[in-house]
Amino acid sequence: MNKKPGYKKTKLGWIPEEWEVKKMLEIGWFKNGMNKEKEDYGSGLPFVNLMDVFDTTTVDFNDLGLVETNPSDIEKYGLKKGDVLFVRSSVKPSGVGLAALVDQDVENVTYSGFIIRFREKGFLDNGYKKYCFNEPSFRYRLKSKSTTSANTNINQQSLGSLRVSLPPLPEQKKIAEILSIWDEAIQKTEALIQKKEQLKKGLMQQLLTGKTRFDGFEGEWKSKPIKSFSNVVTGSTPRTNEPKFYEGDYLFVSPSDMGNVKYIKITEKTLTKEGFEDGRKIPKGATLFVSIGSTIGKTAIAGVDLTTNQQIHAIITGENICLNEFFYYQLSRISERIKLLAGKQAVPILNKSNFQSLRVSLPSIKEQEKIVIILSGLENEIEVAKKIKQVYQKQKKGLKQQLLTGKTRVGVS
Repeated sequence: MNKKPGYKKTKLGWIPEEWEVKKMLEIGWFKNGMNKEKEDYGSGLPFVNLMDVFDTTTVDFNDLGLVETNPSDIEKYGLKKGDVLFVRSSVKPSGVGLAALVDQDVENVTYSGFIIRFREKGFLDNGYKKYCFNEPSFRYRLKSKSTTSANTNINQQSLGSLRVSLPPLPEQKKIAEILSIWDEAIQKTEALIQKKEQLKKGLMQQLLTGKTRFDGFEGEWKSKPIKSFSNVVTGSTPRTNEPKFYEGDYLFVSPSDMGNVKYIKITEKTLTKEGFEDGRKIPKGATLFVSIGSTIGKTAIAGVDLTTNQQIHAIITGENICLNEFFYYQLSRISERIKLLAGKQAVPILNKSNFQSLRVSLPSIKEQEKIVIILSGLENEIEVAKKIKQVYQKQKKGLKQQLLTGKTRVGVS
């Protein structure tokens, strides 16, 4: 390959000529965390545990666990601003080597034996550390050096042998400043989503119980058993002598498809006509409710005609008494109470008879329509915010790939 103007070839590929490549052991040193007896935990001084490093770029010191420590422990395993903590051992391979920065001054805080501390010698800007150890190519090289037994592990020697590209410090700082803008946008959007979800939860409690009424609606709500205004259909399994699933004619919904979206219009499986002969067709608009197993209580609406298995009740309401969407919201609101009715056995079950006997409070159809409009409108706002967050996350991922490899340069005044 011809030399790229302004770039040089290294063991990490082409990088800007001003950048360096060094092994991590050349720019800092490592130390495994502290191990204590079981009775030492729960009191004492704060310590960073494994879960405090997962899914974050910086350690949150506001809610740490406690462990009994002494001055010698603090001297050996104490943390200070600029330290980077790597996950040493993880049940899932994807978790090994995840890194989080200590971004503030702390006193008398130690860290767990499942973590490796990296303390470097001034080659890296603190803000840059939040991103360079989570860059995809670095993560790939790290995971390739991990070992797997019961857990997936990385040790000091393997971490120390990893090479990192080092832009000049002013460029590191600028890269970190740019990526932090996207972090801030993601955090603000996440806060907005959480605020709207809390608002939705509060509105459901007020509107679906009649505690808050809209102007123009009067009269008491009627409490009715589900069987009085609906037909409950339990799914079934296709014949075992037929190929169960392949490109077919009917959408097949299982409990794993439930709870992520309001309307189910697509899944990974379809059912053949032959296999459907022993099944039951569920019409578009029916409410779906998981009635057995660990996912009991999950709710959705059939976005198309479909079929299900025995773990799901499908409820077809009489639209002149109860709107399907209103019933969906009512079931979602009381799902935790329904779980209690299923009992605490190894496999909780809410049978069809008990389910049909559940009572639901129903206002007039007009009031149901008004409630559905308000709640579905708020849900749409939440979905828009979630899509915006996904856009920011995708943009940040692309920026990281460009900036941390030097493919795109930033101006430094």
